[in-house]
Amino acid sequence: MRHAALLALYASGVLCLPREDPPRKVRTCALGNGDCRRRLDEQAALVAWESLRRDRFANISMYHHGFGPRPLAFDRLNVRRRNRYGTSQRIDMALERSLGMMRHPLSTLPGARRVYIDLGARNPVGVGSSIDFFRRQYPAGEAFEVYAFEADWRFASQYKNVSNVTLVQAAVASFDGDCFFSKGSSVVSSMSRHQRGDDVKVTCVSLLRWLKEHLKPEDLVVMKMDVEKAEFKLVEQLLKHQSTARLVDEMMIECHHEERGGYGPHTYRECVEMFNAMQSAGVWMHEWF
Repeated sequence: MRHAALLALYASGVLCLPREDPPRKVRTCALGNGDCRRRLDEQAALVAWESLRRDRFANISMYHHGFGPRPLAFDRLNVRRRNRYGTSQRIDMALERSLGMMRHPLSTLPGARRVYIDLGARNPVGVGSSIDFFRRQYPAGEAFEVYAFEADWRFASQYKNVSNVTLVQAAVASFDGDCFFSKGSSVVSSMSRHQRGDDVKVTCVSLLRWLKEHLKPEDLVVMKMDVEKAEFKLVEQLLKHQSTARLVDEMMIECHHEERGGYGPHTYRECVEMFNAMQSAGVWMHEWF
């Protein structure tokens, strides 16, 4: 029944999976229209991000794209698409199967917010900006409040005069307090609780505590995590506190593994196991590249 209702919404034009290459467009109707409101309410019943139940997305699970059996670098088709479009087929598929494509972000309940959290944000605009990418590619991405976590002080000045973006100049961790970052390129930097050589001391913020203090169940929350091999520890903690983890509705993780430039000790198989564990815990998961 719900499967048929979701297909009917796609057919109506309220929801769509665009087939054209970027930029991607989302069709929706004026929110003042009564018929539109009814259809948006139907979407809310089908894609219940306000719920904290573990099975909240079970009825739309058939639309999830799954995870590739091989790392991206092994897939020649994806490499060609990345070179041509600046993105990969897997990212395209993830965006087309995002929660925002199955229920329009403007259908949030009164008083609820649309929040994008970028862990390891680097620069807010320009080449390589994940914030810029989200705002352009995610449905109604420009309507989201953005919280950018970036411990590297070299990016701080770029956040001045960027609207609707809050810079949290800290790294995320399983604890609050001081931590230490390597002084190398921000792209391959790593974090430790103990100083190693000429590491730079930065502030670490407990991800669990921050989520509980800043988010409500009714908010639509999308989070991207690119934390240079710290993702396994963070996800392990989230899986131990799943009700807090489900304050995040949709998550994109860049997983660092042995098959990707020797970023061990974890393997790509462990990455897929991590993605599936979070999906089973009630978070709509994607791989980030």
